[in-house]
Amino acid sequence: MKRKNFSVEEITLLKRLIQKYRPYQIESKKTDSVNLGEKQRIWENITQEFNTHFPYSDETSVKQLRKLWDNLKTRRKNELLRERLVSEEESLLADVKRGSNYDLIPRDEVSDSLDSNPMSVDYSGLEESGYMNGNASNNWTLPIETVIVEDGDTYKEPSREADDLELEKPFPMNNPMPGICEFLLPHFTQQQQQQQKDIKEKCQCTYSKKEIELRERKLRLILREEEELYKMKKDEQLLKNEIANVQLRIIKEKKTYLAKKRKLQLQILSKQLVTLGQPVVNGAGVSENASDEASAGDVKIENHDNDIDLSSEPKSASLYNSVSSMKSNSDV
Repeated sequence: MKRKNFSVEEITLLKRLIQKYRPYQIESKKTDSVNLGEKQRIWENITQEFNTHFPYSDETSVKQLRKLWDNLKTRRKNELLRERLVSEEESLLADVKRGSNYDLIPRDEVSDSLDSNPMSVDYSGLEESGYMNGNASNNWTLPIETVIVEDGDTYKEPSREADDLELEKPFPMNNPMPGICEFLLPHFTQQQQQQQKDIKEKCQCTYSKKEIELRERKLRLILREEEELYKMKKDEQLLKNEIANVQLRIIKEKKTYLAKKRKLQLQILSKQLVTLGQPVVNGAGVSENASDEASAGDVKIENHDNDIDLSSEPKSASLYNSVSSMKSNSDV
């Protein structure tokens, strides 16, 4: 969809309609179905009323109005951020201007203090009093009391404590005072560097030991988990083998049971056929006549209720012979 260019009147109308239709509901961050449905219904009402004010222009969709509203909010946020940054910069500049005291110091004094050489001071008085005497002991002293004469009056300057003088004690050396910076600073920086180096080495050793311990602990945990997993898989496989053996035994027993059942059924059928005088097919595939079996001896078959004596020719056999003779005569 091609982007629509909105006029100033349309933008003003949209702002007024949003103020009319509960802006807190439109800007709600809730994502449940009730709030989403209410928000969609409000935007549909806004779009419908918006289109009624401009009947001669193309109809505007809900999506276009929502996109316009989002762009307006983003633009306004950027403007507020820009204004805040500008105001903060102005306040900082004003604070710097108000707190600066550079104008109170004469320019000549500033230039003299910057151009002067602190090493060009005359230290002859200090050398005579023992300040720079390298052979002097460290327990040196200063005049504690000084008499000052002003307009014929004399008074004593308050004495300073020994601790304050100890802090101001110069470095005893044979070299002149200007060389103190050349000697003291490099030595101090080397000592600091050595201390920092030692601290880093100790930290690295400590970190390496801790890291090794953590790795060993992690490896032990991994090995323990792998052993437990191996045991579980082994037990599972043994259980599957036992289940398979039980199923195989059940199948074999079922087959044996079915074979015995069929054999028993065949025996029962053969006995029933003998009682009816029908030929029986034995396991060798040889047909036997019921009359031969009857003449072979006295055969008794247990028939649930009664015992049948087959010593004489049964009625079923004579009936069978008569039927067969009649069939042969009819064929002739």
